Amino acid sequence: MRHVLVLAGEKMTHLPTKVTTRILAEVIDRNERRYGASMPALAAMITQKYRHDHALTKRHMQDILAAVAMKNHGNGALNPYAQFQKPITKEKYLESKLVADPLRVYDCAPITDGAAALILSADPGPVKVIGMGQATDTIAVGRRGSLTSFNSTKKAAKRAYQMAGIGPGEIDFAEVHDAFTTFEIIGTEDLGFFKPGKGWRALLEGKTALHGPKPINPSGGLKARGHPVGASGLAQIVEIYWQLKGDLPAERRVPQARIGLAQSIGGLANNNFVTILERADNRRAGPESVAAVYQPTITDPGKMALKREFPGHQGRLITYTTLYATPEGFPTPLTMGFVKTDRGKVVLAHHSGHHYPTIGQRVVLTNPNGLLLFKKFTI
Repeated sequence: MRHVLVLAGEKMTHLPTKVTTRILAEVIDRNERRYGASMPALAAMITQKYRHDHALTKRHMQDILAAVAMKNHGNGALNPYAQFQKPITKEKYLESKLVADPLRVYDCAPITDGAAALILSADPGPVKVIGMGQATDTIAVGRRGSLTSFNSTKKAAKRAYQMAGIGPGEIDFAEVHDAFTTFEIIGTEDLGFFKPGKGWRALLEGKTALHGPKPINPSGGLKARGHPVGASGLAQIVEIYWQLKGDLPAERRVPQARIGLAQSIGGLANNNFVTILERADNRRAGPESVAAVYQPTITDPGKMALKREFPGHQGRLITYTTLYATPEGFPTPLTMGFVKTDRGKVVLAHHSGHHYPTIGQRVVLTNPNGLLLFKKFTI
């Protein structure tokens, strides 16, 4: 084949939010879904763990998440194809409702109708694909070796960088999968743009702004451009093409962009893709040693939990959230968390008891109605 049309689309707004949420949740691990774990719930627990591991206060984490949302809505305001074309203020962000603590409405990508298309050609054009990578991880979030980075992104990025013969430092800008604001921070770290735990600092310093040294999501990202799930990944690549071709208005264009990267997440980061595009007229000195510039740490998956082992056992709370927009059939609000038992297994459980949970506290598990419950361990 010499010329191939690639087309993607999704229609989502014709269904109620609860129904759409339930459909999207079908890609979540069956056992975690049994506890009412939705995409926002899992993303919120990842956010809480990131905050804890990097010693960020709740107020500081809120400022970081707000900064991602404001940046991307500001970029979306310049994009005529974005779903949301108005910037937001810090006050407006704080006024939005909690979806799953600490994530608010403005931390979550919207329900969107949209489509994207491109033509791949064997004939020379203004932009070429120079690197691609794809990788998977366990579907169960609780089985992963880390909650604050995604192995699937790291492996996909390594393959794409190796194919392109470049490292993260040569990427001029990127479209990063920000289905939740935290995922943009984690994505920039997993892609090697910033060290682990430092992506938030780069954001607050303006490094990922549209006219900063490493612009992230000039389109507005999934957060403001919109997230028509089946089309979002291709829409990222369309944006990279437009930016590299240079036909965009000056206020929306990444200055002197030569190489762009798109990172797309499938499921809850268990099937990720990285694609690198370059202007055809770009002149590079030659492939550098990618091994010297991008050596991500890949974490081993955790041990699978067996239900019969856990009632009455003790462990430590790894992370938690209170979900305010619960799936159908679950009470609102619903507090859940991942617990690492003294046997080294990780399980998802609902919270019971009068003490509000804190990460790291000792807890005891019970199983009165077929679902695990955790509460603070007291003697």
